[in-house]
Amino acid sequence: MIYRLQKMIFGPPRIKSDLIQVSTRQTIQLVSIPSPSSYLSDNTFTFLNIKHQFNDKIDWNYSNYGKLWTYNLNYFDFLHQPDINKEVGLVLIKDFLHNVSHIKTGAEPYPLSLRIINWIKFINNHQINEASINSALYYQTRLLEKNLEYHLMGNHLLENAFALVWGSWYLKDIKCYRKSTNLLIQELNEQILPDGGHFELSPMYHQLILLKLLDTINLLKKDQDSDSELIGVLTKKAGMMLNWLNQIKYRNDSLPNLNDATYGITPPTNQLLNYAAQINIPCYSQPLRESGYRRLNCGPWELTADIGHIGPDYIPGHAHSDTLSFDLQLGELPFIVDVGISTYDKNARRQWERSTAAHNTVQIDNKDQSEIWGGFRVGRRARPIHIIEKANCLQASHDGYKKWNVYPLRKWSLSARDLVISDRIDGKNYKVATARYYIHPSHQVSLRDNTVSTPLATLTFKGAQSIKIESYEYPLGYNLVQPGNCITVTFYSSLETWISRSNYSF
Repeated sequence: MIYRLQKMIFGPPRIKSDLIQVSTRQTIQLVSIPSPSSYLSDNTFTFLNIKHQFNDKIDWNYSNYGKLWTYNLNYFDFLHQPDINKEVGLVLIKDFLHNVSHIKTGAEPYPLSLRIINWIKFINNHQINEASINSALYYQTRLLEKNLEYHLMGNHLLENAFALVWGSWYLKDIKCYRKSTNLLIQELNEQILPDGGHFELSPMYHQLILLKLLDTINLLKKDQDSDSELIGVLTKKAGMMLNWLNQIKYRNDSLPNLNDATYGITPPTNQLLNYAAQINIPCYSQPLRESGYRRLNCGPWELTADIGHIGPDYIPGHAHSDTLSFDLQLGELPFIVDVGISTYDKNARRQWERSTAAHNTVQIDNKDQSEIWGGFRVGRRARPIHIIEKANCLQASHDGYKKWNVYPLRKWSLSARDLVISDRIDGKNYKVATARYYIHPSHQVSLRDNTVSTPLATLTFKGAQSIKIESYEYPLGYNLVQPGNCITVTFYSSLETWISRSNYSF
């Protein structure tokens, strides 16, 4: 409310362009993970799988492809792609500075936060010390300090805190530095769960935050004046996040696209793990628990199950209606997959990708387990109950349909040869239950009688009323999809699904 009131009274935030003298830190070489190529020369950029060339000059407020595309343009991640040299990077920074009085979207706290860090990394690595850039960093850091995203919280506020640490460190602002480090520790304590997962429960955001944490530790370790106690706190949090990443990743280093997650946004998992090892981050070892995810591994099978809450009650914007869903790899190949996302636009596609119908779980009477709406909102939400865990066996129920006195229960039982999924519906006040299995697009699917055949495995159903093969669009990233097949099975009281390995060589 305060943030909206400030905008109403003072208008949207703007970046000052005055030239002032500021004192800055000496340059520190910071080798991190390169960014993917998004600047293609000649004022051509590609973000979210959409390429655009600015003919005359770069429009830093360009909005034809949605706000997230504009955000990416203003992040300046491209400064760290392998083929960007000092001269090209300076041209892009100075073009931004030339237009800074007209910048709108880029003055918002989130892109402002990412840009502050990207600029400081770039000018440090290239030993640049120019008054115009230093002045701009001063004004951007002050603007961010006055517009922290307490109204959004979550990863937004955490990114703000990281940027304030970097900005105040570079500008030698001791007062702001103390404030920002306190905020950073406070938010890390709030947002990093005891098992190391980020509390918004998206592997994509987990990796983005981990990279920022590793970069911050790397920066502070190279400054001999840095607080060793602060470095110790950040290192412990990074070790916890590494634990979660190691627990959730598959043997091929890929991650399930749980909640708001997709391809092409984060560095590869192995690069993050190698980076952490290079800067001597110890990795903790403890099982998944508080994040609500569980892993069952046996032979070639790797299964990730969701038996947790959808996320923190006060910030469910990146949550999906996916309780008791799962993601399955077989022989290091994706098989039954979480769909993830392809858009943040508030449209029918976004609504479907967050819905129960878009996940490998059971839906009752075509109703969502948790009420997903508004692009980033959740109303009534399902909560897990009756969790039982044993070796290679997992069982849970949830109360998302308690309004109708209906409680779905699911049990996974895994052996070297088979995965058996037992679904039971407790209650009678419903018409039909629907179980869905989204098959990765790389696999052909055929149906005969009550058995579905694929190159990796066969799925046989006991208790099904109907079995259909339906087409769907699998996200390969933002604004990029590939056709695939979904097995849709209706039943009433109970369903047993046998997934048996084929003779495929694993």
